[in-house]
Amino acid sequence: LVFILYSIKKDIVSKDVLLCLGVISIFTYTFNILPVFCLISIIIGNLSNKLENRIFVKLKTKFFEMSLLIFIILWLISCLCKYDKANRTLEQFIQNPTIEMLRELGPSYSIIKHNLRMSTKLHKALLKLDDIEVAYSYIKDMFKIYPTYNKQCDMAILLKKMGKYNDAIEHLIFANQMVPSNIRANYELFRMYKELNNQEGAMEVAQTIIKQNVRIYGDAVIKIKAEVRSWLRDHYK
Repeated sequence: LVFILYSIKKDIVSKDVLLCLGVISIFTYTFNILPVFCLISIIIGNLSNKLENRIFVKLKTKFFEMSLLIFIILWLISCLCKYDKANRTLEQFIQNPTIEMLRELGPSYSIIKHNLRMSTKLHKALLKLDDIEVAYSYIKDMFKIYPTYNKQCDMAILLKKMGKYNDAIEHLIFANQMVPSNIRANYELFRMYKELNNQEGAMEVAQTIIKQNVRIYGDAVIKIKAEVRSWLRDHYK
């Protein structure tokens, strides 16, 4: 930030070039481009002033800025090629979600997990993976970047399959705090308490579900509430 502000103040780098580089940085998650570019410009600018060398004076001109910009655009094209490769590898994994195909994602995983659309696709495909622990570790890692409600609920389901009920319950409680208007976390928690024969916990969550104000009141919500009411009638007449 210091390099960028100094460059603007001293008029070492034009604002148009900084704007272009800023847009590139946002779309490629390479926020180190701007300060490095400004630092190089500051060094060359100071050398041209002190040494009064023709070479450095020429480098300080717009040609130097455009040369760097062209280089960065070429680098961006390279990134887009990597993005395309990551997308194609991901589609192959979706078609065949196995550990072997997951290893193929290795070099492209960093790109995938930082892209919301691709990470969502990978998340859904991981739920079909036979190795539950591996699936959980990947979803947990992506959750750090995009902490979505569904990832939280799915991590709870995977933990339940692994027999880690206490951890699964913690995930569902946290998910419910994230989006109180979504019924899924409470419903999964209700089912989990039933499996654990925790009648008291199941009843408490069931009553919460009945009273819960849901943002989107669709067919799934109606069925869940009907199921919970039926369970309450059968167990607590």
